[in-house]
Amino acid sequence: MDEEFYNWAHLPSPVLAHVFSFVPPFERNSIAAVCRSWNESLDTPMIWRRLVCSFFSPSDVRILHFIKRFGHYVTYLRLELYQHGKANRKNALKLINILSHFTGINIKLTHFSIRFKGENPLFYAGMEFTESLIKLFDTIGERREFSKIRHLNLSGLQVILTDPFIDSISLNCFELDYLNILNRVLVCKLTPFCIGRLVSRCRKLTVLHTYGITVNDSVLGSFTEEGRAKLTRLGLVCQRENKYSKDISTGAWYDLIKMNPDLRVEFGFDHTCPHSRIAQIMKPGIPVVQLHLATFSIIYPEIRLATRYYSKYLERVVVHTRPSEELDYAILSLAESCKNLRVLYIYCIINRAVIDRVLSLHPKMKQQGSYILKSFVERGPWTLEMEDGDVLSLEL
Repeated sequence: MDEEFYNWAHLPSPVLAHVFSFVPPFERNSIAAVCRSWNESLDTPMIWRRLVCSFFSPSDVRILHFIKRFGHYVTYLRLELYQHGKANRKNALKLINILSHFTGINIKLTHFSIRFKGENPLFYAGMEFTESLIKLFDTIGERREFSKIRHLNLSGLQVILTDPFIDSISLNCFELDYLNILNRVLVCKLTPFCIGRLVSRCRKLTVLHTYGITVNDSVLGSFTEEGRAKLTRLGLVCQRENKYSKDISTGAWYDLIKMNPDLRVEFGFDHTCPHSRIAQIMKPGIPVVQLHLATFSIIYPEIRLATRYYSKYLERVVVHTRPSEELDYAILSLAESCKNLRVLYIYCIINRAVIDRVLSLHPKMKQQGSYILKSFVERGPWTLEMEDGDVLSLEL
């Protein structure tokens, strides 16, 4: 057979483009240097539509060359960086600024997420990231008819978010239908007025993950307005700021659920949330599918309350608490009442008989390994693997 049949230089450009789409972005520089046909095949939109840019070492700066050349093709962008390194932060900011210099017509970005890896440097505020992102959002929204961004996941951006930052999103991302701002920062400076403006402006918003302090009756009322998209997912994490906040009324929840019948709610309570506020916030009738109690305190009364209120809906329960006989009974009651339960992580020692009973009630959970249940005789490391693509908003 003719040797040219095996010559990559003679392969059609669409075939080369498909193959090169599986090559990591930072290695495409080598591809471009092989020959003219390979270099030209990189100028194909399909290769750059989905892009994961990771900055873990100074050498990762190589990807910026391609962002300048092909950034206007990107629709799905995930930005990851080890923020403790100054060079990594600098390169990530350069990428955002490069995108900001495209015109609104040339930016095709629809999905954007950013995630810090590791811990922030000491006294690091990260405000340069919010400033650069504000410029990017302004560029995206400079011509309303060309604003395409629909999905924003900022749960990995470990900086304090402010009202002006969220306002820049609501003013420029008109097509937004997914927003996650649960970034695990212990201080929340956002106000309900800001989130209310977001909901009123982004009328296609169907999924919102935010802090409990930022949502009140007025915000929920905005989701009941005529002519807007139906809310399908609402994730709320409650922290120390909820100590003096006013509870969302039962009437506001009722009106929200009535106007959004497919709504599912996720509740999270971290160790800073006043223990007495948990039962007050967990009102009956809310379709809670996920509950994360990261209180590291005695929490079995709240587990019983969740069982009574949400047994029809609960699918995922995560508990960080202390062992007790009352806890064993509460977990057993939870497993018996919640027929849809598929994930159960209990971070403390419980009775072996309770574990066996829970797994017998939910054989699919046992089969999939979607549980963490430890007795005194099992002394191994606990690992928690999140499902890829699953909502991570309640990982406190």
